[in-house]
Amino acid sequence: MLAAVLLAQSILASPAPLPTRMLLVLNTSGDPVLTLRIGDAQAQRWGHDVLGFDGAIDVGRGRELRVPVDRAQCVRDLQVSFLDRAPIVIPHVNLCTAARVDIGA
Repeated sequence: MLAAVLLAQSILASPAPLPTRMLLVLNTSGDPVLTLRIGDAQAQRWGHDVLGFDGAIDVGRGRELRVPVDRAQCVRDLQVSFLDRAPIVIPHVNLCTAARVDIGA
C-alpha cells in the first residue's frame, strides 16, 4: 500500500511535458545548419537539439520542426550551429506566435 502511494506521488510530482507547436525554420545562410537548440543565451542554458540525429538543414532549404512551448515563457533564444563556422544566437524568438524563423548570415 505504501509503495502504491509513493508511486502515485512521484507520478503526480513529475513535470508534465511541454506542449509543442510547428515552426518552419529556413536556412538562408551560406552553411548547412547542424543543430538548433532553444534556451537562454544570458544564462548559457540550452535544451536538446530539436533537429535530432541526422537532421541538418542544407543551404537554401527549410524544415518544419515540432518545438516545445512554455506559455509562461514564450520568448526564447535559439542557438544554431553550422558545419564550417561558429554558432550564432537568434535572440528573442516568440515561440508561442512565430510561424517561421530565418537563419541567415
